[in-house]
Amino acid sequence: MPINCKSISVEKVIKFFEDDIDGMGKHGSHPRNQGIYDSIKQFKNWEFCELTKEEFMLLIIPDGTRTLIKDKDNLEGFTKKNVEERVEQLLSGRDLDPLIVTEPQPEESLAEPSFYIKDGSKRAIALKVYFECRPYKSVKAYIGRKKVRSKKNETR
Repeated sequence: MPINCKSISVEKVIKFFEDDIDGMGKHGSHPRNQGIYDSIKQFKNWEFCELTKEEFMLLIIPDGTRTLIKDKDNLEGFTKKNVEERVEQLLSGRDLDPLIVTEPQPEESLAEPSFYIKDGSKRAIALKVYFECRPYKSVKAYIGRKKVRSKKNETR
């Protein structure tokens, strides 16, 4: 279970995605990730949490292969420069923006994943590369669920 969770609105997640990180490229970049907005809205219950190492390593990479991040050992399918820039950011002591993840759908749950990455796969790959030679520190993520989690697991 993720730790230090706080309930947030879907509107805050959309604001983070659209405005804070310009996830759709509306603010001067090339248009991208057009379907993620609608995908985020499908999940009505959102929390801002910290992922444990186990949860992080069981994230599903959104490349259509259902690969877990722990099994991703190359940068194939990712812009190497983007990942390397993020690793440099981590090495300089700066955190990366949170990930946006959701509970996996039944067709995505072949290998006991924790969550599906909706946005942040390059950030997640950079974190994995960074953690290969450094101790894990919790990764912040917006977590979308179809149903509300029980309150007893809210924080640990």
